[in-house]
Parts: sequence; structure tokens; C-alpha cells
Amino acid sequence: MSAANHKTRLYLTVPALVLDQIEPLTQLLDRLTSRLDIACVNLALKEMGGPQSSADEQQQLKTLMGDLQQKNIAVLADLTSPQYAQDRKSFEKALENAHKLGCDGLHMSADAPLFARARDVLGPDAIMGVDCGMSRHAAMQMGEAGADYVGFGAVNADSSPDDQDLDLNKGSIEAEDELFVPETIIELVDWWQQLFEVPCLALDVADRAQIEEFVQIGADFVAIGPSAWSALTSNDELVAWLAKTCPIIEAGS
Repeated sequence: MSAANHKTRLYLTVPALVLDQIEPLTQLLDRLTSRLDIACVNLALKEMGGPQSSADEQQQLKTLMGDLQQKNIAVLADLTSPQYAQDRKSFEKALENAHKLGCDGLHMSADAPLFARARDVLGPDAIMGVDCGMSRHAAMQMGEAGADYVGFGAVNADSSPDDQDLDLNKGSIEAEDELFVPETIIELVDWWQQLFEVPCLALDVADRAQIEEFVQIGADFVAIGPSAWSALTSNDELVAWLAKTCPIIEAGS
């Protein structure tokens, strides 16, 4: 897929620590959406919006989500917690909560049975994105399963399933393919963009040089994730950093 025919868009991953501050987060996102071309906002809904949150907190969250959706920005619930692979009831509760809140879909780990269950609950129109770590094989499997996008990013031992858990030796992929050779996210995204139609997300991009590389190779989305948020101490600083780092994906560009 040619980079010339593609426009890279911004994908914001909001960590739970930031999500807890719903009022300043709403103000921050309002400022960002007026300056940058944001395709999606990924919300870590472990506490905020969960069963322990108050009715007022849930209403604030629904209002925030509604404002984003009115701007044609998709709102996804992050269900990549490692507990879901071991605790089906926990996954079902999180899935029900995301559905109840009116999320447009999910961002989840590459787990084929849980993916199928989520699709059954949310329906064919829900956006179902999958974090495939650094695994080509997981990305191909989940793309075939109907993922709306696949994400590549540094493997987190606490949140990424082992390739064996995905039963990756089955199917049409040749066993002798060198699918697990360590490589960079740039190489993985470039490989995917050249061969597959399913959109691709570069996860947790943290600097301008990386963004420019992903734009050059035609990545569909770049995710500004937790590593960038945690390094910045105020809303003003984050707005300034994103405006400087992402000029190539400004709103209206």
C-alpha cells in the first residue's frame, strides 16, 4: 500500500491516572481536537466508569465520550489487561461496561476466543482493534479474524499473551516462516502496510522523529501513549508538545 495514498492520523491513549481527572481531561481533549487530526481516543476504563464509580462520574464520562463522538472521533475502551485472559468473568464485566457506556468499540490483546466473544456482544459495526505486540503471526491471525486494525508496539511481559496462547501453528501460515525474529516497530509497520489492507497502528510513539518515519511509510495511525503522557507534567505542556510533535497531522491538513 503506497504511502502517497495514505494519511496518517493521530490515536490518543489516555491512561487511567489521567482519566481520573475528568474535568481537566475534558478541557485538554477539547483543545487537542481543535488543533490536531485525532481519529480515536482510547480510554483506560478500569476505575473510571467501572462499577465502583459514582453515578456523577459515569455521567461525566458519558458526556466526554459524547462530545468526542460528535466530532467523529471514535472512543474505544482499553481491554488489554492481562487479567482478562485468565479471568473470563472479569472480561465479561469490562465488556458489559464498555457497551453500557456507549464506546464505539475496544482495543484488546491478541486473544482469539476473547476477540470472538467481544464481537458477538458488540456486533459487526463495533471497532475492534488488537494489540499484537511484535508478532507478525498474531497480526495475521487477528486480521483474518476480522480485526479493524492491528497494532504493533514494544512487548509488555505483563500484558501481552505468549504466541503459543494464540495457537499460531495452525492455519495457512507456514511453520518455517521466520515470524518471531526481533525487529523494530518501523519494520513491522512497513511490512504490514505493503502487504495487507487491514489498517495498522504504531503503538506508544513518543517523539517527532518516530512520527515522521511512520508518516513516510504510510502508517494509518500513530498512538501517543502512556510513555509520553507520564513524561509531561501539565495540560499546557502536553498540548504544546503534541502541537510541536504532530504538525504533519494537524486538523484540516
